[in-house]
Amino acid sequence: MFEVMLSGNTSTVLGDTLVVLVSMTLLLFLVKYFAWDKVNAMLESRRDKISKDLDEAAEKKKAAEEIQANANEIIHKAELKGSDILNNAREAASKTQDEMIKEGKEVVSRMKAEGQREVDSMKQRAIAQVQDEIVDLSIQLA
Repeated sequence: MFEVMLSGNTSTVLGDTLVVLVSMTLLLFLVKYFAWDKVNAMLESRRDKISKDLDEAAEKKKAAEEIQANANEIIHKAELKGSDILNNAREAASKTQDEMIKEGKEVVSRMKAEGQREVDSMKQRAIAQVQDEIVDLSIQLA
């Protein structure tokens, strides 16, 4: 093409340019007439689908965040309830332990008192027996 321009034969270059321009114009006209609406409709449907998908993704993200917030709230409440249960169990165990210690002390005190009464009773019997023996000995000596 450059060789033709250099040789001075401008009619072929101008003719080629006109043919290319007419061909491009005809091609654009045919594309607009036959395919442009279909391509435009396809691009529009694709744009709508992408927009719809983005909206759905945003809604699902919002729903997931709400679910996560609810789950965190439930977990927090469960932790508080578990802590309360644990504290109540500790208090009940402490109370039970105190009661058992108190009952143990009362049992020991009763056993000690019974032992002391038994010792006193045995002492009284021993004294009475010794007195009886002394009386018997005194009678035998007299």
